[in-house]
Amino acid sequence: MKETRSVEKTVRDIRRRTRKKYSSEEKIRIVLEGLRVVLNWSVNLLKLKGNYINI
Repeated sequence: MKETRSVEKTVRDIRRRTRKKYSSEEKIRIVLEGLRVVLNWSVNLLKLKGNYINI
């Protein structure tokens, strides 16, 4: 049991150290891309419902 925990902890430590670190610019780009996808989805939904207003 102790060996299993040790192996699991080692794997977690390796994953933690090798995890990708995002810069502030990359984080902003990721959020904006997500917002763009949501906005496109919302616009398409409104078009389908007939509530679309041309902005």
